[in-house]
Amino acid sequence: MPSAVRLHDPAGCYSPEQVQRWLTAVADGLAWQARHNRSATDLQLDQWWRPVGQRATALAHAALVAILPLPGFTVAAALDNARFTAVGGALLLVAAVAYLPPSPSRLAVRELTTRRGIRQFAFWLVLGAVLGAAGGVAVGLQDSAPQVVGPRDVVRADGRYGLVVGVVVAVGVAAVLWAVLGVGLTSAADAWTRYHISVVIAATRGSGPMRFGAFLDWALQAGLLRVSGVAYQFRHRQLQDWLTSNL
Repeated sequence: MPSAVRLHDPAGCYSPEQVQRWLTAVADGLAWQARHNRSATDLQLDQWWRPVGQRATALAHAALVAILPLPGFTVAAALDNARFTAVGGALLLVAAVAYLPPSPSRLAVRELTTRRGIRQFAFWLVLGAVLGAAGGVAVGLQDSAPQVVGPRDVVRADGRYGLVVGVVVAVGVAAVLWAVLGVGLTSAADAWTRYHISVVIAATRGSGPMRFGAFLDWALQAGLLRVSGVAYQFRHRQLQDWLTSNL
């Protein structure tokens, strides 16, 4: 281990003690996988949240998405409007879905070069903007207590009306975009989110670096790990067994 660090880390980014501690955590994670009928040798980043802490990472993921409804509830309380409350409630349901195991997806960029892909992209983009604007205008048009206006109040009222409608439309669009962000973190980029949560949790425990992927790539270049398909593996099983703690 010290030799690998000396030969492959001339900049001094890692110490031998850090490398051994982090690789021990990797070996212990693989041992956890073996005890739970999973691969005893393959470290797959989209599944690494499980050995790091299934319940902790899932709860943190759900909590992250649950934070998103707070602006909607705040706006609802300020405007006494049920529409934003409904948006916040929907996002709370999305947070419950975030607790479920993630499923990695891949972006089909080539679809945007086809007519079908462009039509679908434009449809959802326009729909999101229209829904947000419609919600804002619906709130801005409410006039529960019309007042008699004087000669100068005509333009003043028009200015206030435009300002309120503009602000509420912006809030409505922001609410839609906020909801889209929640859905993205839950169902679209759920594996990405869960992975980074697990990295943060491991780093706070001292069992991994914040740049976990970069460290794995360094260990690969240093000859400590190897790649098999979409998984990292120890280059030598004897090293893995030597590092594994007696848990």
